[in-house]
Amino acid sequence: MELKVAERLMLLNLLPKEGDLTTLRVVREAIHTIGLSDEELTALEIKHPVQAICQDCGFRVDAGEIPLVRCPKCGSDKVVQGEDPTRLIWKAEADVSKDITLGKKVTQIIRETFLKVSEEKKLTMAQVDLCDKFVSDDENE
Repeated sequence: MELKVAERLMLLNLLPKEGDLTTLRVVREAIHTIGLSDEELTALEIKHPVQAICQDCGFRVDAGEIPLVRCPKCGSDKVVQGEDPTRLIWKAEADVSKDITLGKKVTQIIRETFLKVSEEKKLTMAQVDLCDKFVSDDENE
């Protein structure tokens, strides 16, 4: 199955963190299969983006190369810069698809997780294409 970096990172976050011994052994193996190699990490230069945050109104914007000194929303000069720990960015040109082979058990775990997330109405737009790779339309009704 061809997966891009963002899809692989989503899958890693989707895998269960708890379960029975057999499931967790399968998950541990899947983490090594899905995860990024040292070479990929070097080429991608993954990092947290720098963000500017207004301390008065809470407005957030990617800071980029030029630090903001005034909030573009309220004009306040109480703007702080910091990494956004909830997001990752990487070099787009290094983001190539990789053929990942997953076993039956981990594929079943991923499928069941997507079905559960969908049933709970917690599936995000970012996950839909990846979900479609594991769940057929018949299963998701």
